[in-house]
Amino acid sequence: MLKPHIDISDGTTRWDIRPANPALWFASYKNMIVHYASMAEAHQVELVSVGTELVTMSGSSYYGNWADVIGDVRSVYSGPITYAASTTECDDLAFAGLLDYLGLDVYFPLSDNAQPTLDELMAGWTDYHGQYGDADWLASIEQWQARWNKQVIFTELGYRSIEYVGMAPWDWSAGDYDGFNQARAYEAAFRVLGNKSWLAGVFWWDWLPGENTGSPGNTDYTVVDKPAEDVVKSWFALDQAQEPAILVNVTSVRWSSYADYIARRLSVDFRINNAGSGQATDIAISDSAATAGVQMLSDQPVYFSSLAPGGESITTVTYGVPAEVISFRAYINIAYIDSTGQSYHFPEAIPW
Repeated sequence: MLKPHIDISDGTTRWDIRPANPALWFASYKNMIVHYASMAEAHQVELVSVGTELVTMSGSSYYGNWADVIGDVRSVYSGPITYAASTTECDDLAFAGLLDYLGLDVYFPLSDNAQPTLDELMAGWTDYHGQYGDADWLASIEQWQARWNKQVIFTELGYRSIEYVGMAPWDWSAGDYDGFNQARAYEAAFRVLGNKSWLAGVFWWDWLPGENTGSPGNTDYTVVDKPAEDVVKSWFALDQAQEPAILVNVTSVRWSSYADYIARRLSVDFRINNAGSGQATDIAISDSAATAGVQMLSDQPVYFSSLAPGGESITTVTYGVPAEVISFRAYINIAYIDSTGQSYHFPEAIPW
C-alpha cells in the first residue's frame, strides 16, 4: 500500500489541520495525492490510501472535496483505494462510501497492567475496562463495517516492546523494555482477528527502512530480532486455504427510462469484486433491505457469475421508491462459496 502521511512543519498534528482557505488546501492536497496515485499505477502498487488521520478535514462539510479528490485519483489509478482513519474519526468519515476498503489505524487500549497476560490482552478487545473507560472495541469496528457494507483493512496496528504494552499503544515516548509483552500483544491480535471475514488484512506498524535490528533494549514498534518476530512468523506460516473475499460497491443509480421514472422503479448497479486469493462460486444477493419504505423489486436471490481472484461483475437491482422519498439507504447481503464448498457471507452478519 502507498500511504502518504501529512506532517506539518510547525508541529501541528495531522489530525488538527485547520486551513484558513480549505478550498485552496484541498486543491494542493489533490495535486499531491494524484501525483502519488499516478506513481502507484506506474509501479503496479496493490492499494492506495488517499489520506491518513486527517480528522478535522474528513467530516461531512468536506464530502464534495473528497469526492473530487477520489474521482481524480481513480482517473489515474486502477487499483482499490482506502483511507486510513483514526479510531476517533471513523464514525464521522462522510466519504467512506466512496472507498473500496474501510481503513483504520488501530491503537485501542487493552489493559492497564505492566505485564498483562495473553487472556487479558485478548479480553481487552471486547471487554476493556481501564483508565479510558469501558468499551467493546471489536463491536464498534463491526458496527462501522456493517454500516457501510465494506471490508475493513487495518492500515496500522502495532505494539511497542515495553511494559504496559496495552495501556496506550499509540504512545511512542517513554517505556521500559519488555519483548515478551510485545509478543503477547501480537499473539492476542492474531487470535482475536484471525477468523473475522470482514477483515481483509493488517498493515503492522512499523518496520522502518534500514531498521534491521531489534537489539536488546530497543523499545520501538519493530519486531525484528524480538520475541514478537517469532509470533508473526508462526502465524504467517500456517497452511491456510485460498479464500475468496467479496467486495461490493455502487457504480450508478438511475432511472433506466422515463416509464421507470413515472413508475418510481430505480435501478442500482452493484459492482462485485473478488479481492481474495480463491475462486468464489454460486455468488448471489441473498437478502436486501432499505429504509424509508423503499422495496427491492428484483427477485431474490439475485444470481450472477462465479469470480476468479481479481475478477469483477456488475449486476442491477431494481427498487420501488415511494413518490415522497428523496433519499434512502439500501443494504444487501452477498452469499458465496469457495472451491472447498465452504460458504461465506458479506458482510459477516446482516446489518439490520
